[in-house]
Amino acid sequence: AQFHDLPENAATCNISASTVATGATCWFPEGQDISLCFDQTCHGQGDISPDIIKWGKPRGEKTLTVTNLHVSTCNVHVLSFMYCCEPIRSPVSKDPDAEIAGHEQFI
Repeated sequence: AQFHDLPENAATCNISASTVATGATCWFPEGQDISLCFDQTCHGQGDISPDIIKWGKPRGEKTLTVTNLHVSTCNVHVLSFMYCCEPIRSPVSKDPDAEIAGHEQFI
């Protein structure tokens, strides 16, 4: 899944979700369930039910991609997926209308 409503400027993002690996051949899933990436910048080696606070999003990267890391053996259900990104303001910026992006999706 991809989300394209992130702010252009550098930002900090909070992302949370619950993940469940399922499938007939997926009795004991190993490793991380999903990968979270802003264009070319990924969060570590993957996540299981992420609860990420203030992850830095580089300027110019406007797409958040969620990828199943068990694609060859398991399905992954992502439940209660939410994200919110707030641009990093310079100390002199007090713009009350600054762009904030977020998404809440229940699957």
